[in-house]
Amino acid sequence: DESGSMAYGGATRGPLVPGGVGPGSKFEYGAKLVASLAYLMLGQTETVGLALFGERVRQWLAPRSGTSQLSRVIDLLERAAPTGTCDPGRSLQDVGDRLGRRSLVIAVSDFFTPIPRLREGLARLRHDRHETILLQVMHADETEFPFRRWTRFRGLEGERAKLVEPAMVRKTYLENFRRHRRELDETTRASGVEFHSFVTDKPLIDSITMFLRRRASR
Repeated sequence: DESGSMAYGGATRGPLVPGGVGPGSKFEYGAKLVASLAYLMLGQTETVGLALFGERVRQWLAPRSGTSQLSRVIDLLERAAPTGTCDPGRSLQDVGDRLGRRSLVIAVSDFFTPIPRLREGLARLRHDRHETILLQVMHADETEFPFRRWTRFRGLEGERAKLVEPAMVRKTYLENFRRHRRELDETTRASGVEFHSFVTDKPLIDSITMFLRRRASR
């Protein structure tokens, strides 16, 4: 997910460096996660590809094997700059259009998107018999809403900035957040999709180890 919301790295972080990824951002965490999985898969002689997406797939690296493919994956990730809006469902359909044979599709995003649209993308991949895994990457601010003082929230995908008193919106935010997460859980189970959630304050090695152990137990 190369959309604007993935640029978030905490209320105290500065703006993104043009043409790069923000320090501590969700995109940086997700990019390292993707690169690590690509390294492991290529080491097992698998073919690996990469799609960067917003509303649609923006950049596509066709699946290949070999150590040189890892360099291509990392180069694409390093040159990415999260911006714009996102539609993971439509982007998953784009990926389905490009895959010529049954594959394992791992989507990395915060998945802050309307669930019905995501469901359409998952249905397309399921119809084509692709195995699908969703890896949700979030910042602790999004899961806990720790703000206590008057705060100006600036939308990262074109939304208007709003100055709010956190105590007045915290309950509603957390209720909406938990409802969306519950709907996401229900949708992935109904679609036969594997789902894992990570928070960026957890060491990457721990997240990858947990993910691989869960995969092994299946």
